[in-house]
Amino acid sequence: MAPGRIDVASLASRPDLAHLELERLSDPFGPFLEHFVRETWRAGGEVLARPDHGPAEALLISDPSGPIGTVFARSAGPARALAGLRPRLSLFSEMDLGGPAEPFDVVGARLAMGEPTPPLRHDVQAAGPEDQPEVYRLWRSGFGPIEERWFQGLPARSERTFLARVGGRTVGAAGLQLVEGHARLHSLVVAPGYRGVGIGTDLVRARLWWAVRSGAVDAISEIARSNQASRAASERAGLRPTGRMFFFERTAAPRAP
Repeated sequence: MAPGRIDVASLASRPDLAHLELERLSDPFGPFLEHFVRETWRAGGEVLARPDHGPAEALLISDPSGPIGTVFARSAGPARALAGLRPRLSLFSEMDLGGPAEPFDVVGARLAMGEPTPPLRHDVQAAGPEDQPEVYRLWRSGFGPIEERWFQGLPARSERTFLARVGGRTVGAAGLQLVEGHARLHSLVVAPGYRGVGIGTDLVRARLWWAVRSGAVDAISEIARSNQASRAASERAGLRPTGRMFFFERTAAPRAP
């Protein structure tokens, strides 16, 4: 390798990712990384890995139109090397990339078959294709602009969205990823005027119940420490802190859900 050159591969779509050993890059997110890579390809995003051969030391997946991405690595050096190649990307990372950052907690729980159906105070249902406009409306209200191509084709085998309704009005939405027996809860939004009455807790419990019924053995979610409502909802549903990550806003880009 030439002096000063960073040994990085830009990964195009390929059927076999086993040689990268992506699951080694993160304890909480390891089971999801191959899925993240394939979804990034599907949506037209970019995937970088370091080094450009053998097992990966760091992985960066991004949506350049965002511009936003995530770096996964076991140590800060490789993570910072990849982050430095895309200085305009705002980034999530479990590693400290340097500079101001918003802290997130990674929360999780083991799941067990045979648990009773959780009591829900509100109507929560899995969304269908016809519900996507309502999902987008709620996610935009909570997260700002979103790229719809990342969510095209929902519901899918590995991704479901859940909606909470009050009096026939859709007032809450949340996503669930299922990958080989592992669940990830994400993108929880409750409409203003309907917060503080247990809708967020019901959306967490409904997704955990669905995950158990689908064969998941554990579940994780990442929640901003400043998001007290989501933290409380996850704690009531039995999720506990297991790790941390950071959001480094290096541009004015909105956070992706």
